[in-house]
Amino acid sequence: MRLFATVIVIALCTLTSACNISIQREPTPPPATALPSQTPMIFNTDTPVPPTSTPTSIPPTSIIIIPPTACVPRTDLPTYTVVVGDTLASVARRANSTSNDLARYNCLANPNVITVGQVLRVPNPILPPTITPPSVQVIGAVSVAPVLRVEGDVNVLVPDGNVTLTWNVPGLTNVTGSTARMQFYVTPSGTGSTPVLIGTDANLADGGAITWHVPNSALGWLTAQIVSADFVVIARTAASTRIAVEWQTPVPSPVIVSFTASNASVNAGESVTLNWVVTNADGVSISVINPNGSEVVRYNNLALSSSLIYDVPSTYSGALIFRLVPQAASTNIPTQQISVTVVLPPSEFNDPGEQSATE
Repeated sequence: MRLFATVIVIALCTLTSACNISIQREPTPPPATALPSQTPMIFNTDTPVPPTSTPTSIPPTSIIIIPPTACVPRTDLPTYTVVVGDTLASVARRANSTSNDLARYNCLANPNVITVGQVLRVPNPILPPTITPPSVQVIGAVSVAPVLRVEGDVNVLVPDGNVTLTWNVPGLTNVTGSTARMQFYVTPSGTGSTPVLIGTDANLADGGAITWHVPNSALGWLTAQIVSADFVVIARTAASTRIAVEWQTPVPSPVIVSFTASNASVNAGESVTLNWVVTNADGVSISVINPNGSEVVRYNNLALSSSLIYDVPSTYSGALIFRLVPQAASTNIPTQQISVTVVLPPSEFNDPGEQSATE
C-alpha cells in the first residue's frame, strides 16, 4: 500500500514537470497610445532641401590705418656740419658708418641730398676734410683793340668809343662746358689801387672777351682774373695793360727806390717789418698774399717813405708775399714784391724722436 502510494506520487510529479515544459511566446505589446501633446513624426528618405532664407545685410568692415611712428633724430650722438664737397657716403666713411645708418640716425627723407651747413648726427666724431686750395695760374695780360696808337707801353684809346678786351688762358678758355667766368677790371689812376669791375664773360667756351665803352677820362691799367663756380680765383693776369685816352698826357712814372723786409725767414707767429721809399706817387699800397696765393689784407694810402710791422699768423707755413704798388696818376706803375719764408716752429709737446702714426 505504501509502495502504491509512492508510485502515484512519482507519477504525479512527472506529470506536473511535463506540464511546466511548454512553448513560451513573446508577449503581445500593448497597443500604442498617442499622447495628446505629441505631433506624429514623418520620416522621408529624400535629400532635404535647405529652406530659402532672406539675405542678411552685413555692414562693411572698417579699415583702421595706423600712422607710421614719427622719426626722432639721435640727439645722443656727436654732430658734424656738412661742408662743400661732402656726400652722405663720404661722411659715413669718415665716421666709420654707412649711408643707411646716417639716414636713419638723422631721419633723412632723401639720403642723396645734404646741404652745406647741415648738422648731422654721426656715431663717431670726425673732422671736415682737408681741402687744398687750387693753385692760381698767373699768365699773360689783357689785350685791347682797336687802339689809336701805342706810346711805349701805353695803349692810347679813342674817348667815348667801344673796344674789345680779350685774355686767353690755355686750359681755362676755349673749354666746352666750363663753369668758370672771367672778370675784367680797370684801376683808374689817381684813385689808389682799387680795381673796378667793368665786365664779366660767363661763357669761356669761345674764349674770354668783353666789349667795353671807354669813358672820356680813362687813364689807368686793365687786369683780369678767372674765378670758379664757387668764386675761387684760379687765374689772374701776370701784368697790367696801360691805357689812356687821346688828349691825356701821362705824368712821370713812380719810382720804387727801395722795398725791404727785416727777415728773409721767420717763424709762424712772429713779426716782419717792411720798409720802403717811393717817389713820383701820391701814396703806396701794400698787399699781403698768404702761402695759398690769396690776398689776405691790403694797406692803402701809405706814406711814400715809411715802414709797416706785419704779425704773421701762427698757422702760416710757406712763402709769404708782400707786394708794393705806388698810387699815382700815371700810365706806367711799377710793382715790386718781397717773399718771406714762414716756418712752423717745432711743438714743445712733441718728442723730436717720436713719429706720428700714419693711416
